[in-house]
Amino acid sequence: MKIAKIGKRLWENRKRGTVIFLGISMLFLIFMILISLVREDGIVRIWELEDKLEELKGEIVEIKKKNKRLESEVIDFKEYDSQVEKVAREELGLVKEGETLYKFVPSKKGEEQPPELHSK
Repeated sequence: MKIAKIGKRLWENRKRGTVIFLGISMLFLIFMILISLVREDGIVRIWELEDKLEELKGEIVEIKKKNKRLESEVIDFKEYDSQVEKVAREELGLVKEGETLYKFVPSKKGEEQPPELHSK
């Protein structure tokens, strides 16, 4: 009987030790998880950087499209004088020698409108 009591006490002490060990292990694991989340190169920072990377990839795609369009415009300007003339007329307001440029300014509200001209 005494042996049974001693065995029972050892078993209870062993059980208690296992519970304590598991409790300490769980606390350590939780502590390590928290550290990995909040430190400078932790998981949260990695997620932020992955989001930023996707955003930058989208910007790169847009910039590449713009570059292709600009390269096409450069080729047009180099090969076609009409393109240069078009930009000079429309964007810079230039005219050829001997030409007269007429600009029609819309009138403000309440002012008399000139009659419309029609040409055939």
